[in-house]
Parts: sequence; structure tokens; C-alpha cells
Amino acid sequence: MNWPFERIALIVSIVAFAVFGASAVLYFNQRAAAPPQNLSKVEIADVIAKNKDDLFNSPGDPVLGNPNGDVTLVEFFDYLCPYCKT
Repeated sequence: MNWPFERIALIVSIVAFAVFGASAVLYFNQRAAAPPQNLSKVEIADVIAKNKDDLFNSPGDPVLGNPNGDVTLVEFFDYLCPYCKT
């Protein structure tokens, strides 16, 4: 099959445009994400109190040790944070 150079160049250009366009969209969506808020300890405690049931009693959460224990550990992390990623 002999394709003319113009057709090959057009196909390569379209593929390159799609790849670079998609990567640009992903990059700028990640950069445009809302920056973390600087909350005071009182505001953080208020947010935790409002979401206490979802944080501490979610039926899908794993339980290690005594299911009726007094201590509950909740880990917060962000997939976009370089520190959390490591």
C-alpha cells in the first residue's frame, strides 16, 4: 500500500495534536485544582465533627484489632500531593 507523503503527514499531525492536546488538558486541570485551605484548629475540629459518622463509622472501612476498641485512626491523604504520593 503506497500512501502519499501528505496523507502520512496529516495522520501523524492529527495523532500528535490529540496526544498533546489531551496531555495539556490533564496538566491544566491538575494545576487549576483548588489549593488547600489553611484552616484553624477550631475550623478543622468543626469539619471533623460535622462528618464524624462518615469518618469513623463507614461500613466499608477495614477494622484491625478489637472492633469495639476505644481508639480510631483515620488517615487523610491527597493523590495529587507529592509528599502523600511517596
